[in-house]
Amino acid sequence: MRLTKVRLAPILVALTLAIAGCGSSSSSSSSSGVSAAAYVKSVCGTLANWKSDVTGAASKLQTASSAAKTLAEGKQQYVVFVTSLVAATGKAASGLQAAGIPNVTGGKQGATTLSQAFTKASTSLAGTIAKAKAIPTTSAAAYQAAASGVSNQFKSSLNSLASASPKRNDALKAAAAKDPTCKALNAG
Repeated sequence: MRLTKVRLAPILVALTLAIAGCGSSSSSSSSSGVSAAAYVKSVCGTLANWKSDVTGAASKLQTASSAAKTLAEGKQQYVVFVTSLVAATGKAASGLQAAGIPNVTGGKQGATTLSQAFTKASTSLAGTIAKAKAIPTTSAAAYQAAASGVSNQFKSSLNSLASASPKRNDALKAAAAKDPTCKALNAG
């Protein structure tokens, strides 16, 4: 059973750039919120955990699907993977919301854009669980066709994360450039 590998590197690079982009390039700041450094540290930590959760689930799926002897076993592992992907993305959405609002002009809009992207992706991904559970196991062709449809839906949901692109903000960009977790995410 061959299943599609989740490609996170392009999504993570786009998201890390989006973090550096939260807000606008104006130098004035708002009077409330968290510092740029605290915000990017929290956001990059959340994204690093999300990456780890998703790649771990994908690795488990690859191992389990290779060992699956029947389509039903493969389907069960696929449902576990999709459920893990939904949980990881929902957890990331909560973590991004908990990161707060960066104390930069436009910080609220940028932080909202980023957290809403994960919330929307999580909601969209949640619909794939029922579709994964409905994958037929009567024939390999039917199984592959249905699994491909589920894969396309979760790829679309994940790719939508890369479109979260707030305006550029120099303070957040500088903080992200100094944060080791952000640097590691940018490195791939």
